[in-house]
Amino acid sequence: MDSSEVEALFCAKPVAAPSQPKEESRPAAPQAIALVDSKRAQNISTVLGNLRACKLDLEACVRTLVDGDLSRLENSRMEMDEVLWLLQSAIPQPEEVELISSFDG
Repeated sequence: MDSSEVEALFCAKPVAAPSQPKEESRPAAPQAIALVDSKRAQNISTVLGNLRACKLDLEACVRTLVDGDLSRLENSRMEMDEVLWLLQSAIPQPEEVELISSFDG
């Protein structure tokens, strides 16, 4: 065996220069926009979850408050004062209403 055969068999072969990476044309994922504090958002989410767990519809709760017939808020799983406290804790603050009203996006 001559040295050129040994080199051909066992030497590292030159690596080709990497080609230009293909640019993928996938659309950018939409970015989440947070208008309220993350802790506040989580608290509101918890309130809504509690209302759903008690089979109370948020829209029906608001209509009940507007109509003034609070007896419809009674629920076998939750007392009326608990429902009112939950709703009160989720009411948007004036700054939040302004922020959301003025948001253009």
